[in-house]
Amino acid sequence: MLSTDYDTATTKKKEEDINHDEKEQEQSISHRQRKNINQEHEKEQEQSISHRQRKKLKRMMYNKEQKLSKKLKEKESERTLKELRKKETNEMLSNMTERERFDWRKQAFDKKQEKQKQTKTKKQAMDRKLGVAKHNIVLDLDFDDVMTMTEKHSMIKQIRICYATNKKAEVPCRLHFTNLRGYLGRELYEKVEGFENWKGVIKHQNALFTTRGDENDDEDFFTKRKKDLVYLTADSENEIETLNENDIYIIGGFIDRNRHKLKTLNKANENGIRHARFPIQNSQMLGSCVLTVNQVFEIIVTQLEVNDWEQSIAKTVPQRKKADQSNKEEAIEEEEGEEKEKKPLVVSLD
Repeated sequence: MLSTDYDTATTKKKEEDINHDEKEQEQSISHRQRKNINQEHEKEQEQSISHRQRKKLKRMMYNKEQKLSKKLKEKESERTLKELRKKETNEMLSNMTERERFDWRKQAFDKKQEKQKQTKTKKQAMDRKLGVAKHNIVLDLDFDDVMTMTEKHSMIKQIRICYATNKKAEVPCRLHFTNLRGYLGRELYEKVEGFENWKGVIKHQNALFTTRGDENDDEDFFTKRKKDLVYLTADSENEIETLNENDIYIIGGFIDRNRHKLKTLNKANENGIRHARFPIQNSQMLGSCVLTVNQVFEIIVTQLEVNDWEQSIAKTVPQRKKADQSNKEEAIEEEEGEEKEKKPLVVSLD
């Protein structure tokens, strides 16, 4: 009887192991299939872009690997340093008297409590600032179809930078994210820890001009205030002079490598909303300089603080971009000078 029970239990265990192995195999196959599909999708997207852009993407991937390697080395170095400090502290405490150890621990505890108090005070001040924010800035995340996977991941980083910038800003904004049902939205919810609790962020599940539900639904917010919408695009002929509290400024949430000329301008015109650009044509930086999403947002929050476009742009745009632009200007001037020298000398005989 015992032998039969043992045989039955053994058989059942083997069947469970086989089922478990089959499930693992199915999962690994499905994972490989998903990976292959993603790789094929990326290849298709890469084929649709120019040879120059493919080289640029390869360089970006190489830089990304180098950064990751550097980050891992830094983490390992920090871990080693932390262990060393712990060892030194333990040695120091072992050489102290009981009273000295008590005083040292009390001092360390008080220091930690003070730091926690400062952090809490800072957080409360930030919450108050975000609570009274007046300007509405929208990140339009309805551009999944024009970005490669690499660009989508880069876009998620830029969104995180925008949020961090808004928290630190002297004059923060009310941030709106649209189309969170799309790829970027899913990645933010799944991969970014604490995204659900981001302060000062209003999350819209639908695309910018999609309406669902009844007229009181928050998704109709943009439809109700369509006259206040202003799409920020470098292709616009209209310049912003001041940032109006009643206007809602929209930033196109995609990586612009000059492949999608007029994309945001056409979207604004198709939906019958206003559009404008920053007054950067008269600054040291020309309008042809492509700004990232987080740079556009940083210019806005800086402008709200200092109320000076030149200063806002100077604080936000990296010096290398200005240098690149000035180099382009010098090259154009040199070409024009060479052309003038090549022109034959014409002598009037009159």
